[in-house]
Amino acid sequence: MKSDYVEIKGYFDGHRYSDNKSRKYSNMLCKIEEFIDVNTIKLFYPKNLFVDHKELEAYVVFEDKILRGRILQDTNIEITTLKLKNLTDFKCECTCNPEGFHRLTLKFENDEIIVFDSLEDTNDSWSHKFENQIKELFKLLIKSY
Repeated sequence: MKSDYVEIKGYFDGHRYSDNKSRKYSNMLCKIEEFIDVNTIKLFYPKNLFVDHKELEAYVVFEDKILRGRILQDTNIEITTLKLKNLTDFKCECTCNPEGFHRLTLKFENDEIIVFDSLEDTNDSWSHKFENQIKELFKLLIKSY
């Protein structure tokens, strides 16, 4: 959802002068915005948000594609587009108890596999929000598949 993207981008923009990581991520999101219309975002998933020793991967989901932004070698930004029509399989795993987790695995024709995991992709404070994002992405994929 656009509001999630705006919130996370605002956080990194606001901290860009206080730490190097926020500066890199703010720059990555600014580069992504050069190529997209923020108003068309269906869902935003910031994989590895607040996870130590892992770089943020920004997944911006649109009606028919997923755009992925990530930092390469600390200085370069890679922006990749994955078309939903090239999705060959996807599955959602979760626990029965309400304080569990959700994991969504996407497999594409080019053998690329992307895993979204509400417990692994963020810290404890954000895991519930990530769980909801995974559920929303799964619903979106079911509709478009």
